[in-house]
Amino acid sequence: MSPQHRQTSVPTMSSMTAARRIIREMVDGGVRHVVVAPGSRSAPLAYAIAEFEAQHPELLTSHVRIDERSAAFFALGIGLNTGRPAAVITTSGTAVGNLLPAAMEANHAAVPLLLLTADRPEELLGTGANQTTVQENIFGEHVRFATSVPAGENPTPELRQALTASLGVLTQEHRANASESNPVFAPEGVTSQSTAPGPVHVNVCFRDPLTPLGDSNEDQQLALTPETDLGAAETENEAGLTSVTEDRADSPSEASLQKDETEERRTVVIAGHDAGAIATHFAEAAGLPLLAEPSSNARFGDNAIMAYRLLIPVLLEKIERVVVFGRPTLNREIASLLASEHIPSALYVPEPVAWFAPGKRAERIVEDIDDLKLFAGHGPADWLETWRDASNRALAVLEPLWVHEDGRISVHEVARTVWNEVEGNLVIGSSNIIRDMDMAASSSALRHRAFANRGLAGIDGTISTALGIAASSSTGDSPGDNAVRTTLVLGDVTFLHDVSALAHGTHEPEFALDIVVLNDNGGGIFFTLEHGRVAQQERWSAAVERFFGTPQSVQIADIARGFGAKYDAAASVPELASLLQRAPEGIRVIEVSVSRADRREQTSAMREVVEAEFSGMTMPPDQS
Repeated sequence: MSPQHRQTSVPTMSSMTAARRIIREMVDGGVRHVVVAPGSRSAPLAYAIAEFEAQHPELLTSHVRIDERSAAFFALGIGLNTGRPAAVITTSGTAVGNLLPAAMEANHAAVPLLLLTADRPEELLGTGANQTTVQENIFGEHVRFATSVPAGENPTPELRQALTASLGVLTQEHRANASESNPVFAPEGVTSQSTAPGPVHVNVCFRDPLTPLGDSNEDQQLALTPETDLGAAETENEAGLTSVTEDRADSPSEASLQKDETEERRTVVIAGHDAGAIATHFAEAAGLPLLAEPSSNARFGDNAIMAYRLLIPVLLEKIERVVVFGRPTLNREIASLLASEHIPSALYVPEPVAWFAPGKRAERIVEDIDDLKLFAGHGPADWLETWRDASNRALAVLEPLWVHEDGRISVHEVARTVWNEVEGNLVIGSSNIIRDMDMAASSSALRHRAFANRGLAGIDGTISTALGIAASSSTGDSPGDNAVRTTLVLGDVTFLHDVSALAHGTHEPEFALDIVVLNDNGGGIFFTLEHGRVAQQERWSAAVERFFGTPQSVQIADIARGFGAKYDAAASVPELASLLQRAPEGIRVIEVSVSRADRREQTSAMREVVEAEFSGMTMPPDQS
């Protein structure tokens, strides 16, 4: 999208004054966390944050991360957890480019995020001056709003517009940014929630001096003026901007979901990523089976079906309709079901989302819950019980495969143990572990709130995201006081990809975070895909192991201790469960070593034993 760019005028405002106004506007707009990566050009912002936080620690918490990429994912984790935009601040140059991975994830996952980048003044751009490049529009279509503020100009109008846009509120003021390639802005004169939340970019040019040492009388007065209106701003914000996020989380009441006079249909309810409890309540009210992914936060209750992925082919011919909440991302069986031309499906979209473009989904798009109830109908008396029985039978033949005869812990035992033992926040890494959890995790009462970066489902920034979630789960007077512990479970490659996030500043608080590393010495997921079949051929086995398996010669224990984290290892289910029940202070890495040598064979075996169990299965007679 084309960024808004104000015409340069005679400089009237010092860099420190501009920075102080930025911080005030951020707080007034609902920002409570700011993540700072060190740099010289962004120094005015750092000084302004330190000054403001000292005066109003209850209104703003700062975090320092030395890696801009990590800082951006840290801020993204805060946005995931709170629904408010967190700000990430960088200096100019390559520092800005490091924000792109998190901006892409925030875009597709609809997470509010403020990218606040410092830049050289206009007279230095294009001259070859140090650390100068084109920073305007650097994030392209991945941001909801982009603007550049020339040095000496008042940045508060742009900040105000950016923060509203980050929450999905686009007004007449944003129309300057509209383009044919980004036609999401509100009609003229209309204030509306017209798009999904997401990242925004404000690029601010600063001219020397960059420190408060040369403050003018006006600067000093601004710094010392009591913020008597900030309490009011907080109240106004709670009732205003942040209520947009809260409204998005609202679900129809359970009473409104109760079974009406609808037709009997053998419908299944799919709860994809971020579906929420509404999917559970809908399935229970209609008497329908619930196929819920781990990060749906809907995988609980009597209607949730375990091992559903392997049951879809078994019961496919009896499924009459499909209802989808959230975004399904994990398995091909669900994708095939939704692609079926013979089974009508509906996708519940009561508000704007960022993960698909209009007209690109095959499902019927339904905005009203009553219309969805009419589409789904209610399940025949034996429909839910058919799925429950099938799930029990499948688990009876699957669970023996998840237990190694030699006593080694299996990946599915790790997934189930983490799911059952963790309370508080559970962050689930991409690749195999979230799929293992999808297969093996129980559907009992929900003990935790699940998070996952499923916007683009990459492995980048996973530890940083978890740290941001942990940081924003703090309560009390100190940022280190954590009422809720956060647990991250991920593979060794995902861990190593973001391991520098464990670097802990001397002046930074420690957060309560357990990191369970499922170490199979490489990228095991590729061996469950078509590459595993290629690896079985002698000609290609070495190439697949090198380019896809990517084993690493590292010691997780040494890495963890080198970053100052606690370290434990678990070789059995009781050991892992015991460790998770004992939560120490600060960051702890728990390594669980497993083998990927038989990963493909086990995946095939699970499918084969379920197919054998249901070969010749007699289904209940058709009720329609």
